[in-house]
Amino acid sequence: VAADAVQQEKAALMKESKYYKDWADEKQGETDAALSAAKKKLDSAIAHADTAAERLQAAQKKKQATESRLAKDRATAGQPVAGAATSTKNVADLEMQAQDKAASHRLCLDLPATRLREPDGAADDFAPLDAKKDVSSAAKCSAWCQEHEGCEQAIFSSEDSTCKLFTKATSEVGDWSKVYTSTVCGDKSLEKVVQKIADDVNVARPHVPESVQCSWSGED
Repeated sequence: VAADAVQQEKAALMKESKYYKDWADEKQGETDAALSAAKKKLDSAIAHADTAAERLQAAQKKKQATESRLAKDRATAGQPVAGAATSTKNVADLEMQAQDKAASHRLCLDLPATRLREPDGAADDFAPLDAKKDVSSAAKCSAWCQEHEGCEQAIFSSEDSTCKLFTKATSEVGDWSKVYTSTVCGDKSLEKVVQKIADDVNVARPHVPESVQCSWSGED
């Protein structure tokens, strides 16, 4: 009986020992996994730090290059650029040539003492690139419209020397007054269309009889 008791105690101790050994192995596995994960995070952080350092170094080099370029620009600022005046003159000359070419295949009809209505959304300055824009008279206003593709109507006011230009034309009249001169333009291939607009305006033009000089009794 004593021997059986010893065997049972021995078996219980061995079972308990195995339990603690398995528990220790399990904890050791968890510890190893935690250490491995921590090592991976550390390696990733080091790699990220290296990349950040490389980016910072590249940014610093780019900054130095930019500062160097700006310093050169400041050093040369104010110095005349060779050929700049010639280049500007060439642009103006080419622009005037283009205007002359446009005018050669376009036609315009003037409508004195007439202010045509301004077509909605069709106003355009037809501003030049480098050439001088002179629209200070009715003739010059009309000529500027003729010299530019797409200009179909011009209205000049001698009252304030303004020249309004439009990409569309209309035969609708806003006012009859000597201070205005309106112009309708178009390509020569559209001569009939341009002439029709002018004719419609002239048909609507009110007839003002010429003044008659009257003589009173007793006058020669």
